[in-house]
Amino acid sequence: MRQVNDRLSYLPDSDLSFLVQAVATQRTDHVHIKEIIRDKPDLIDIMLDDPQVVTKIKEKQEMLLQLSPYIFFTVLLRQVKRELRDSTFTLELLETAEEIPVFDSPEVVRLLENDLLLDYLAELLTTFTRTYGGAFYYRVGNRWYRRRFSDLDMDDLLSLLELLEPENRFPIYKRLGDLSLFLTGIFPAAVVRRPEIYASRHSHGHRLEEYLELGPQFYLKAAACPEAQREHIQGILQVLSSNFAMARKPLNVLAQKYMGSNRCRWFSLESGS
Repeated sequence: MRQVNDRLSYLPDSDLSFLVQAVATQRTDHVHIKEIIRDKPDLIDIMLDDPQVVTKIKEKQEMLLQLSPYIFFTVLLRQVKRELRDSTFTLELLETAEEIPVFDSPEVVRLLENDLLLDYLAELLTTFTRTYGGAFYYRVGNRWYRRRFSDLDMDDLLSLLELLEPENRFPIYKRLGDLSLFLTGIFPAAVVRRPEIYASRHSHGHRLEEYLELGPQFYLKAAACPEAQREHIQGILQVLSSNFAMARKPLNVLAQKYMGSNRCRWFSLESGS
């Protein structure tokens, strides 16, 4: 994974325009400012932490069309981190659909202080704004079968995993971890109350406790693959495996407070809540 500043060095023009308009409210030479900051990721990084950017997102919903998902999620995750600094607890949804306060805000904030982990979460959310699928073939006895799959379906991914040689399993391990974190972080109520929403024709869906158990396991398996070291995400995957339940919390806050019932519009889902 690229360093955070490397990513900020290649922002599209529309992202830069949004940031400049949000932060440089007393200036009119926005084009000039945009050219100044274009190759200065350190300045862009500071702008992303400016509360005025969050205000702009909340007030000018129509402008979100010009903002890339990566920057949208990065800004909101940073805002969640700031808010949790002033809080003592987070709310945790149980299998019974009850919410209870858990006094773990300081631990969640410490987790988000890892810039690479926060960046990974932003990229993770971005990948779910456009999901992918295809078909694979498998043989049972002398007969060949064709099965379609979606990378938003855990059972499809598990079936695909069984057909792959161990040396080719890294992207599926990683996606299974990401999917578990995404569903329990962004759509926890749907996972608890209506697990069939995310079921395929091959299963009846998975319960919250299954995602909480499987997610860390798949992150750990992904971290053990050579590709994780080559992509410089081995440490992040290990942290997510060890702190999976904690990593859900900022996603819960982001979804509930800043996306609400519109969260499905951001992601490639037909239904959910």
